[in-house]
Amino acid sequence: MEVKRFFQIVFLTSILIGCMKDEIPVPASPKGDLNTSQILMGSDYKYQIYYDLETDSVIKQNYKTEWDLGFECNNEGWHVVLNTSKLMTASRTSFDLLSEVLDTNVIDGWEYDEVSGNLDSTAIGDWRGFNKVFIIDRGYNEKGKRQGFYKIIFDDVKDGSFYFRFAELGSTEEKSFVLSTDPSINYMYFSFDNEGSQLALEPDKEIWDLVFTQYTYVFFDVDVPYLVTGALNNPYKCLAKQDSLLKFEDITREIALGMDLSDEIDIPGYRWKTYDFDNSYYEINTEKNYIIQTATGLYYKLRFIDFYNDSGENGYPKFEFQSL
Repeated sequence: MEVKRFFQIVFLTSILIGCMKDEIPVPASPKGDLNTSQILMGSDYKYQIYYDLETDSVIKQNYKTEWDLGFECNNEGWHVVLNTSKLMTASRTSFDLLSEVLDTNVIDGWEYDEVSGNLDSTAIGDWRGFNKVFIIDRGYNEKGKRQGFYKIIFDDVKDGSFYFRFAELGSTEEKSFVLSTDPSINYMYFSFDNEGSQLALEPDKEIWDLVFTQYTYVFFDVDVPYLVTGALNNPYKCLAKQDSLLKFEDITREIALGMDLSDEIDIPGYRWKTYDFDNSYYEINTEKNYIIQTATGLYYKLRFIDFYNDSGENGYPKFEFQSL
């Protein structure tokens, strides 16, 4: 009898395994407590702050002015992004030598990185094989001071390293640089300051979900770029969706699993608040809910409830969230 039962169990188990081999189950977790957190960006928005929902903690932070360019770190990566928190722009020229470019009169216009984080729509674009000069406008610091112009030629990317040359716009003295990447992070950063420096500012891409920062948003109906302040998703496997139809308390895991989530990084972005010009005050739309799936497959619902600290200073986004 025991032998018969053993073979029955083996038979049923083999059937179940055969049915499940092509399916990847979504990890289940008990519904969590409602948490409230506040991020201390400051009224001048000078910080970029990396935050993890699972541990309800700030993982890392840096001054937004610390870097200029971000270099993609995955094994096949070649993209270069701008620091949009400084309103940076870039422009291609037709010149082969850095020494030939001494001012901005040689360009037709400026390009911005796509706010969604789409790497097919960056200001620098596909530079491979271009081998000509780009002019980089470094944008502004947190006090609104211009950071100047540089010129750069991207020469190559191989074996996880980027090779390029650069100089200040009005200079004929160029510098060569080799920047090595790290596949554990999304981007390795570079600053033109101090004759060029490589900066590992991001935390491990597996351990953060949101970065609170300023970033450039282009209002294309009037073609005007503007610095906005909000939260961007981790581009590594993080998905999200905004919902304004459901009440926050009514959103369940089952509802979240049925949603079509997006990989655009500007969700939740900045639109959870609007500025009242008559009263010089930011108003929060608490009916905008955000469903976030993290890189580890966990689901959260989140909504913003404030943008001020207890002293009435702006730059302190406050939100409540719950695991699903």
